[in-house]
Amino acid sequence: MDIKRLSSFTIIETIVALVIIVTIFGIVTISLTKILDANNLNEKLETHVLLTDYAIQTKVNKDFVSGNISAAKYTMERQIDYYQNNKSLILLTITAKNLQGKSIDTYKEIILVQDEKN
Repeated sequence: MDIKRLSSFTIIETIVALVIIVTIFGIVTISLTKILDANNLNEKLETHVLLTDYAIQTKVNKDFVSGNISAAKYTMERQIDYYQNNKSLILLTITAKNLQGKSIDTYKEIILVQDEKN
């Protein structure tokens, strides 16, 4: 009897191929995650600088009124509240949001307001 042998992959070869594919998939996934995290970090750093600058402008100009301002590709919402109902302490909260309205970073500071009496 003449039995023809079929050429095929052994189970070991198939497992080795699957391990290689899964390893490559894992490396690509980790790389893409790091790229996305780096982009988010750059966005946070950019908004942090804008928030700090806006807070300094608010304190220097003594512009303690809630409101919004648009800067580049972000909207900054400034909220002014009295801290623990004390009229001489102001809680300055500035939130940076992207164009889709997603909050990216928040800046909070308590400011001592002194009366301007001579």
